[in-house]
Amino acid sequence: MLDHSNAYENYLQLLIQWYKYTASDDPYQHLANYLSDEKIKSHYLLMTLPESMANVIDNLQSKPDLKYLDIRTQLLELASSSLVETPKKNKALSATS
Repeated sequence: MLDHSNAYENYLQLLIQWYKYTASDDPYQHLANYLSDEKIKSHYLLMTLPESMANVIDNLQSKPDLKYLDIRTQLLELASSSLVETPKKNKALSATS
């Protein structure tokens, strides 16, 4: 989860930096401003999570005024406490007689 969160944040910051200093009427300038918003950053982070975390996503989205850092912290805490199940490998179990 830490790798996912860091990659998301790095790509988002890179995108914002690319478009931050374009002309004020440039749509990319509006995109940079849009992606800098705390609520937008939070919702996009939740959208990047796997389907297996749908319950966690619903719970986080239902909380009012939840900041990006709050969401990130809660996701990291969940991952470290292993409450979030990781997808299992597609391996068959061997049978014993």
